[in-house]
Amino acid sequence: QEFKDVVFGKTMVLYRTAEYSTLELLRNLALESVIPKMQAAMRGHLAREIKRRCFKLRDGIDAALKKQNDLDMLIAAIEAVGPTIAEMKDLFPGILPLNLEAGKKHRDDLQKWRDLEHELETLLNQDANDVYYDLAKATDRAEDLRAIPQTDKQMGLVEEALSARANCERGKIDNEAKDCLAVLDPDRMNAVVERAGKIAGHTSRELEEIKEKLALPEIDFVQLEIEKAKEMGDEKRRIHREIRYKELFIEQNERQYSPLSSYSKLREPMEYAKASFLAKFMGAEKKAQEMLLWTKPGSLTSLTNITGNPAQVKAAKQISKFVRQYMGEKKFPEPDEAARQLVATAQQNSLQDEAMLQVFKQLNNNPNPESVTKGWQLLGYVLLNLRPSEDFENFVYVYLKQNAPENDYRRYNSFMHTLQYGKAVNSVGEAVKMVRDGEGRSRFSITAEERTGPTAA
Repeated sequence: QEFKDVVFGKTMVLYRTAEYSTLELLRNLALESVIPKMQAAMRGHLAREIKRRCFKLRDGIDAALKKQNDLDMLIAAIEAVGPTIAEMKDLFPGILPLNLEAGKKHRDDLQKWRDLEHELETLLNQDANDVYYDLAKATDRAEDLRAIPQTDKQMGLVEEALSARANCERGKIDNEAKDCLAVLDPDRMNAVVERAGKIAGHTSRELEEIKEKLALPEIDFVQLEIEKAKEMGDEKRRIHREIRYKELFIEQNERQYSPLSSYSKLREPMEYAKASFLAKFMGAEKKAQEMLLWTKPGSLTSLTNITGNPAQVKAAKQISKFVRQYMGEKKFPEPDEAARQLVATAQQNSLQDEAMLQVFKQLNNNPNPESVTKGWQLLGYVLLNLRPSEDFENFVYVYLKQNAPENDYRRYNSFMHTLQYGKAVNSVGEAVKMVRDGEGRSRFSITAEERTGPTAA
């Protein structure tokens, strides 16, 4: 290309319009080959630079995260992100260190400890009793933050705060409330409520829970004690509380299980009466009325509804005979043997309820005091060897409560508990002593006033 019409001076180049078009075209052709190379080089440089800066920031944040509990170092590493990325944030929007979010989250967690640290320092400079509730909230919050790394100073402050909380009077009360609630010890629960009442305005979640439980009806509280005893594996306490629960249940529901004639599995009185041949023609009504009352002759048939099982009906009549033999209403040289035969016959024929009913029958309206005394001795032996059915059990408890001599029904209840929780007393003589003299009194006897907390180790 010739440029004879172009004049080059020291500071200027002079040319005409025709030459200008040619030069502009040549310039554009040159730029088409140079500019893309420059752009590619710059794009590569910028990408490498943002990567370098992000890696540098990432390493700083990583170092702070590995330190775990250095909040200042982590804050500095995060704050360096903005100035380091600087103007490149417009060229690469959203490009940041990959661990930045993790760093921010850990920073926020560590800040919670830093805030708590300042709060604990303030509280520990005051009397623990005066700031007890704030101290409790602070130490509870420390417990919630246990998973977040702490500094040695922070751990020391927490331990100091816990000690101050536990050793001030309010703290001692709350710790005792927590401990006695854990074992549901009513004596300790009452004592700690009384102790807390001496500090004006003092309360806590545990104290309020104790008050709620102590305000429950006794039967509901005893049910809680039973559950707690099972949870703790405290068999002695469980048995004691189950016995008391039964007493309270009977007190509340006595009418439901009285009189004996309301027991659903009894034979119909007229059906009982018609077991007598003569009653079919006369006196049936009287015989029906006497079904559960003392009679000199034996029972006409079973007292329970076991119609259709002749063998059981026959056994029931034998049981009636054994009852009368022991009570002296039918001559027999060995009364103790009659008692043993009664129990054996009832066990062999599944007539436990029948056996008890036969004894009850001969006790009801019995005109002979000596016979009544022997009847109660026999009943003690029966209760120590035969368990009533689940349906009949409450009727037995109510009968004892309403009829036991000298209102000593708990003694007879204890015989039932001996068999239920312990073992049978096969010796008639031993059973009679337990009834007559209280000798060998059941270890399952209780009184309502007894301590009912956990069994001492």
